[in-house]
Amino acid sequence: GVLSEWQGRSGRTYLWQCILQFVEIENCKNLHLLLLTDGEDTESEAPHLGMDGMVPTVHRLNDLGFDGEVHLVALGNDISEEIGQKYMSLVGATGGVGAVLNEHSADTEEAFVAAFLQSEVVMGAQGHAQRDEQVQQYCKQVKEGSKLAVPAPRALAGLDPELLAAFEKCGQRGELVR
Repeated sequence: GVLSEWQGRSGRTYLWQCILQFVEIENCKNLHLLLLTDGEDTESEAPHLGMDGMVPTVHRLNDLGFDGEVHLVALGNDISEEIGQKYMSLVGATGGVGAVLNEHSADTEEAFVAAFLQSEVVMGAQGHAQRDEQVQQYCKQVKEGSKLAVPAPRALAGLDPELLAAFEKCGQRGELVR
């Protein structure tokens, strides 16, 4: 599988600013992003550096009118459970699909591929209903406290006022909320 063949050796990851630059250059509002990473961002400039850079990046994407899906595969044993949870929260908030592939995770390549093949990217309008269902499931998990709140517009539409206030607080502090 991919994990056994992965050769990422640079020790560097340029993620959040790379996404922003691409979305800004392409000027795509409904772009679907497919990300493959073996760690957290180590190369973006503040405030987009590290896992803490995810929230300012999402806020900037919101400002740009981005409303696409983020699909993400995080692979390698350097992906901690905490980092994996943050990545999967971003995926859930946008209606994408994701997997953490390492020795600590139950995710599998096969499950990711199967879910991705049912996504809006591949299925078009047929996948749209599934995307909405995934976002609703994510919102339910945020309410239950099992997912982190990521301030993506699609997720915001499904939250009650109390959680919207938590998202607002998240945005002011520039962090994820539990």
